[in-house]
Amino acid sequence: MPTKCPNIEIIACIALFLAALFSVSPSAALAGLSGEAELGYVSYDREDNGVKQLDGSSFRQRYSLRYDISDRFAKGRLGGYKLSLGYEWSALNGKIKTPGEEDSFNSTAGHILYNGLLVIDPQELPFRLKLFSGDMTRSVFLRDSSIINSTTLISSDVAMINPGLDTAIIDGTRIRSGATMEFGVKNSMNNRYNSVFNSLPMIVLDYSDEINRDLKSITPVNNRLKKLAIASLNKKDNWVQFRSTRYKDYINKEQDFDEYQFLIGTVDQSMQRKWVHFSNWIQISADGSYTKRTDSSNSTESYDVNLFGIASRSKWEARTFNTFSRIIDNNGLRYDTRLPLYISGVWGTETDWRARFSNQQVKYAQSGSNLDNMETLASLRVNTFKRAPFTLSQEFLIDNYKNGSDNNLSIQGSIETASTRRFSSQLGLFASYKVRSVTSDNASSDSSLNHDISARMVYTPISAFRAELIEAVTIATGTGTNFVAPSVSGGNSGITTLGNIQLPSNSYSRYLTTARADWEPVARLRFGLIYENEAIVAENRESIFSNKYGTNLDYQLKSLMVRLNANYTTTDTESTNSSQFSIDGSATYTPNRYMDALIRYNFRHSSDFAGVKTNSAELKQNANYYFYQVSGIARRILELNETLEYSKLNAGNNDNRLTRSLTLGARYYPLSRVYLAARIRYSLIDQPQHNEQLVYNGTIGFNFQKMQATIDYSYGDQSGSGNNRIEKRFEANLKKFF
Repeated sequence: MPTKCPNIEIIACIALFLAALFSVSPSAALAGLSGEAELGYVSYDREDNGVKQLDGSSFRQRYSLRYDISDRFAKGRLGGYKLSLGYEWSALNGKIKTPGEEDSFNSTAGHILYNGLLVIDPQELPFRLKLFSGDMTRSVFLRDSSIINSTTLISSDVAMINPGLDTAIIDGTRIRSGATMEFGVKNSMNNRYNSVFNSLPMIVLDYSDEINRDLKSITPVNNRLKKLAIASLNKKDNWVQFRSTRYKDYINKEQDFDEYQFLIGTVDQSMQRKWVHFSNWIQISADGSYTKRTDSSNSTESYDVNLFGIASRSKWEARTFNTFSRIIDNNGLRYDTRLPLYISGVWGTETDWRARFSNQQVKYAQSGSNLDNMETLASLRVNTFKRAPFTLSQEFLIDNYKNGSDNNLSIQGSIETASTRRFSSQLGLFASYKVRSVTSDNASSDSSLNHDISARMVYTPISAFRAELIEAVTIATGTGTNFVAPSVSGGNSGITTLGNIQLPSNSYSRYLTTARADWEPVARLRFGLIYENEAIVAENRESIFSNKYGTNLDYQLKSLMVRLNANYTTTDTESTNSSQFSIDGSATYTPNRYMDALIRYNFRHSSDFAGVKTNSAELKQNANYYFYQVSGIARRILELNETLEYSKLNAGNNDNRLTRSLTLGARYYPLSRVYLAARIRYSLIDQPQHNEQLVYNGTIGFNFQKMQATIDYSYGDQSGSGNNRIEKRFEANLKKFF
């Protein structure tokens, strides 16, 4: 059985509360008493073909009272406090009745609400203490759940009216307590003892305790997390730290763990990395740690060393982030070493360069097996002629990846050129060529050679028109043409084809052409066209040809916004084909504050390689009208709403669905905080049986500063060749603040 959470945090908070009351004058403190009362009643019943299928009701209550007080010590020179103490009580009663089964539930929950914060911070002393403890978790009422009762409620996607019955109280505990003590020189200190305090190390102690207990939740939790950190700053930016973490899960013992860590280096008490300036152009950051973690199934010891450095000069910059990790657990020993180096610089005014060197080695020494993986990578990229009509970029990369007895070598080179505004302000040109050779010394002895050629042209004769043409060709020979080393992103990996066809792993050729045009004939009107053609020819595989045609329209005015998108895609092979057509759009009209309207639609048609055809269409139209009082203070007095929805699906597996609905609504404000609302929805549903649904809804409510109340009633009637059904729902809510 899980142990109950101790009440030491509550006792500590009350002690802080009483201490603060006696330490300050009552007239100087800011105090207040607040409370809340909430009542809610819901009833729901449903009849199918004249037989009562569900009859349920629930009544909820929630009351809370809280006292808050806050003040500063010595007008803030010594610190201050904030305290809150209260109590919340909730109750829920209800019943649910179905044919042959009846369920009733009665539950109550009481919860102490408290939150305490005490800060002792003498401005002229190198000391600061912060104590806190609190649990302000409010209870929550769950609707239509089966946590307390076993009766199955009608799901909201089948019901005309959502039942919305309160069936459970969630009153979990979320206690967070802790203390933070800092001893050391502060920026606010300005006295003659600073020289003495500066010679003393800065010490920080931080302790936190989190208790989470909620056994009535859909996913019950009952755990406790304790953390302790002791940090000392003995020299500038050099910290020595000890950290301890203990986690206890009283539901799942397998999640328990204990962890402690020793750390030394340029990482502060909040685990933020600090940089030490060796000179005006060299920065160093280093740290080392030892961590031991014990859980129900394993015991782990890890040693970590990090050495980071940055060197910056006017013509070049170098960065390195070296890490070493040694992990020992029940399975064996693991080493992980990473030595990266990034260098960049400039040559003159027209050339810049970037170089990367990295070595990563991972070793496993486990029972029964040893593994040694190593990857060495070197690359150099040079960009030049940046002020000429055409730029020139060259890149060379070599990557050697060893995985046990497998040895993979990848060599890649590329050259790129692009036009600048010195060539033309209307025409932009780009071309690139990349070659990649991969040799694998493994059981299958894979090797491949890839050639990638691409060209792009962008033509902008005027600001209102832009045309773009892209051509890409890939020729791959050998086996394993899609091999990419873990740290290398290149080649053909990640390419998405028009027909979502996976690229072959053996020799193939791929040709992709893209043409795009965007035109803005008048202000705020944009029109676009796109065409894509793709062909994949491979050995021992059918050739694939894909075509995509697309258009888009975007028109925006102050009161009108219209958008349209249409796409048609075909994918053909030597023996079969598929196609897909889609069109969607929307229009929003807001001429003034008295009206807004929306229409949104989409249509999909697809035919897959097996010849199965699917059609779907959706349409939604909505209009809102607003009326205002023009005499005196302008305020809204009436809203009229109208919504029309249409949805149709014809699938190849005889799954045909058709839904049409019309909703009319109104909301009237006789007073600024009082409203009357009514709504009616008429629906025709064929899924596949034909049914007619008619739902009425009426609501009255008011929303004042200290009181809120609503009364809501809904009535639904369904008739047709399917199930004849009647649903009724009544809800009343009242909430009072003081």
